[in-house]
Amino acid sequence: ATPPRPPRWPASPRPTLPSLSASSRSLPARTPPRTRSGAPTTRSASPTPRSGPSCARCRPPPTRSCSTCSASTRSTSPPSSPSPPTSSSPPPPATSPCSSACRTSTPACRPSGTWDKESDLTKVRMYQFKRFAEGRGVLVNSFDWLEPTALKALADGVCVPNRPTPRVYCIGPLVNGGDASGGGEKRHECLAWLDAQPEKSVVFLCFGSKGAFSAAQLKEIARGLESSGHRFLWAVRSPPEEQREFPEPDLERLLPAGFLERTRGRGMVVKNWVPQAEVVRHEAVGAFVTHCGWNSALEAIMSGLPMVCWPLYAEQAQNKVFMVEEMKIAVPLEGYEKGTVKAEEIEAKLRLVMETEEGRKLREMLAAARKMALDAIGDGGSSQMAFAEFLSDLENSSMENGGCNN
Repeated sequence: ATPPRPPRWPASPRPTLPSLSASSRSLPARTPPRTRSGAPTTRSASPTPRSGPSCARCRPPPTRSCSTCSASTRSTSPPSSPSPPTSSSPPPPATSPCSSACRTSTPACRPSGTWDKESDLTKVRMYQFKRFAEGRGVLVNSFDWLEPTALKALADGVCVPNRPTPRVYCIGPLVNGGDASGGGEKRHECLAWLDAQPEKSVVFLCFGSKGAFSAAQLKEIARGLESSGHRFLWAVRSPPEEQREFPEPDLERLLPAGFLERTRGRGMVVKNWVPQAEVVRHEAVGAFVTHCGWNSALEAIMSGLPMVCWPLYAEQAQNKVFMVEEMKIAVPLEGYEKGTVKAEEIEAKLRLVMETEEGRKLREMLAAARKMALDAIGDGGSSQMAFAEFLSDLENSSMENGGCNN
């Protein structure tokens, strides 16, 4: 028999396996909307604000300093801001106050203006984020079961003190269905290679549209993959300082001598881009080494795929904490904050996920999370209900505004 779906916005802490029963979760009251004038409607008093957020994703990442140029940086994206979707086009070159040599050796300086507090991109986004609290509602690509702590904090008024909290509509997970090749487009060669591999035997490494590493780090990854003995599919980009001159990576030069020949048959290295949505859903893939972008995390959950976390920029470090410490559906790679993840660490984490009891438990957690995600977007699921409520609230808001649809 199909188990009952959990009520919206559960109030109890996330259970651990095997006790995934949702019957005890209660529904916290939603925050009433504001009036046309902007004044808050009558509401009960909010609880006393806590000294700091308890949700793993709400805790800000520590400020990190670049060892080369001493530039102090912090991720400025909010917890629920998703990373941009994966793109087939080459990423723009990194823009940072640091030198290119510094940018390739220190992750805090590596990609794009999301690390630079003075960049126009950061200023515009911070302005947008600050105005979220002025709206009547926020659509979020998540689902109620996945983030109960954060949703309860929002419902209780903790995150926006002294004013009404906009309603949060969790309408996800919204992910790429991985059906691009089904519409007449040529199927990517890596998918044919995966077809020939045993079930859940391949480690997939992909770091988003902006994820790039130094030549030294690429060699460490290659050595870790080779030593692990596992099959792998790896998307490689040119190092950040080379991307203008060499948009397509020179694999023979960047990877250890003889690596491609020695791993031929059990490994495939693809230049720049792979159809990630199709790859993570392929039955041959058994683990996902990821930059922890939110879209990638949701794709992994929808595929029941354990993750090895290697955050690079934006909110990804917060996503890593959430997936490793709160959800317990991933394991972290150590060393990225210091600039280099060693081959031994990469080998150890791949073996842990692919060979050990801990890896088996990760798969059990992912299977449970995948089921709840499918329930959320299914008929009568929490995300379907949330979107229906959003449309209803939008219609009511239009009527309050005298029929204006703006």
